[in-house]
Amino acid sequence: MRRRFVQVDVFGDGPYQGNPLAVVIDAEGLGACRRNARRLRSSASASVTATLSSVRRHQGSVVLAVDHARWGASLAATHAEIHDTGGQGAPPAEERVDAHTVLDAAARLEFTESSALSLRPDNLLNSAYIGSRGAYGLRPGKPRALVLGDKHHFGG
Repeated sequence: MRRRFVQVDVFGDGPYQGNPLAVVIDAEGLGACRRNARRLRSSASASVTATLSSVRRHQGSVVLAVDHARWGASLAATHAEIHDTGGQGAPPAEERVDAHTVLDAAARLEFTESSALSLRPDNLLNSAYIGSRGAYGLRPGKPRALVLGDKHHFGG
């Protein structure tokens, strides 16, 4: 099957300077970009298609925060509904990603002007959800994590 493509030079100041990049026009149904790059004898390729792989339909965040000179804390809730295929109308069941809500928090405490401690628990409710669905399968959402930070300032 024949495909139209354009070769452009990236990371260069003019034609035939920099790296060649093959951009495949109307790449619907075409396989991975790496395979196309090899076929076109290029180090990389990009494709332009009529569909988008992951479109956020509704997304919102609410953050409650308290900030003081020596300490601070916040709680954030993020809700997302993803319409997985570009276009209009409801996606087929096999392409749908269920809505999800994630709660995150953060806190900091400054002991002195040069020493502080921070704590950031992510996904407090340990929600298991699909982050997106693409050509290479499902991408899981953010896992539960706890990040602890220690900040010291040395010198004057």
